[in-house]
Amino acid sequence: MRPIEMVIVDLYSQRDAVAAQLRKLGQSDKLNWLRERGELFEVPMPDSSPNAYQFRSASGIETGFIVREGKMIFIGDHTTIGAVQID
Repeated sequence: MRPIEMVIVDLYSQRDAVAAQLRKLGQSDKLNWLRERGELFEVPMPDSSPNAYQFRSASGIETGFIVREGKMIFIGDHTTIGAVQID
């Protein structure tokens, strides 16, 4: 099943709806789906830490996250919040 077309205004606020769409996609398509809906920047991390990503919606709202163990974990200044299952 293909995901529905949706506009992402605020990735964190829309995290449950976004996760529902990402679960329908193969692993390699998840980040591409986000790139089609905004700007996605990879932020390399030191050592063996998972790469972090910064998503900027067309409205300019930015959200940071990492993907670990099938979850999208949102990050802010010195905190992690709101993990959602994407696998």
